[in-house]
Amino acid sequence: QPGQYSPAGSSKCYLCPAGQYSLSDLSKCDYCPAGKYSSEGSANCLNCRAGTYSLKGASTCIECPGGRFSLNSAASCDVCPAGKYSEKGSYTCSPCPPGTYSPAGSTKCLECKQGYYSLQGADKCTICPSGTYSFAVSASCNKCRPGTYSGLGAATCTQCPPGSYSNENAAICTKCPAGYYSFGGAGSCSLCPAGTYSNIGAGVCTRCPTGLTSKAGASTCVLIS
Repeated sequence: QPGQYSPAGSSKCYLCPAGQYSLSDLSKCDYCPAGKYSSEGSANCLNCRAGTYSLKGASTCIECPGGRFSLNSAASCDVCPAGKYSEKGSYTCSPCPPGTYSPAGSTKCLECKQGYYSLQGADKCTICPSGTYSFAVSASCNKCRPGTYSGLGAATCTQCPPGSYSNENAAICTKCPAGYYSFGGAGSCSLCPAGTYSNIGAGVCTRCPTGLTSKAGASTCVLIS
């Protein structure tokens, strides 16, 4: 009967061992193909469920290791692609969340460090461009505010020194023109008042010497007429 076999010349039937099967009245049992399994005395083989696999003649299915996955009736587990990960016994791989990344075959996602960012399902982190910054595990880079600047891959923006200024998203600070000045961290330069003057990149305006004067925004002083 199904699940049994009788060798030639034998008067009795034997149960098929686990990992094998028989349909009926056979002199031997057949091995279950890869991706299937059976217990002792089976008339057929059962499919391995998703997240597991088996080799030929298996009595049980084996869970896929972390970083791999399988569908039903799998003879092996496939490697999770870069940007995804899986735990043991998975039937699919999950995308890495924003701010993280993974190489192929990963069991977890790795965090992006400061000055880098990533979108969902990233296989690597992308460096933040000049004029921006980011904290660790960031999904995007933030623009530097006016009065600050940054280079490539910055974790913070740096304040512009006195005598310079910057707009939003600046990679460098620009020196104030003559006749203007600024304190540190300025988003714009201020006009020197009448009676003072300044050179390029001035942090303060200088008072004209006795006997000299100037109009607002002057780079030099002139004799009082």
